[in-house]
Amino acid sequence: MRQGALAQDVEHGADGARRRDLDAAVPVAQVALGLLRSLDILAWDVFFALSVLFAALVFSGNHLATWNRVLLVASGVLALVLAGLSGIIADDMQLREIGIVGYAGVFPVVALLLVILFHRPTLREA
Repeated sequence: MRQGALAQDVEHGADGARRRDLDAAVPVAQVALGLLRSLDILAWDVFFALSVLFAALVFSGNHLATWNRVLLVASGVLALVLAGLSGIIADDMQLREIGIVGYAGVFPVVALLLVILFHRPTLREA
């Protein structure tokens, strides 16, 4: 009978140690998740937005290039100003989801228009 009691004591001790390890791991996981979320915000809401805003300066001329320019500006403004950083300032991360429209909704249309623009024959090729 004593062996069974000893085994239970060992199990409870191990569970207590596991519980302490898990309790210690939770803040570490929260810090890691916060760091990853910060990097995501920095990448998409700042660097992506700035890159498409600067890329918009390149396009001018015909209607297709103008559409590319307008949509690149719209994508960048949605990601940077209207949603991305305003969600952080207002402390409302759901407001940040509007910025997702900038890079998941508008930018694929821009990419399609860029494919059309760059694959059109030039005057020298025609």
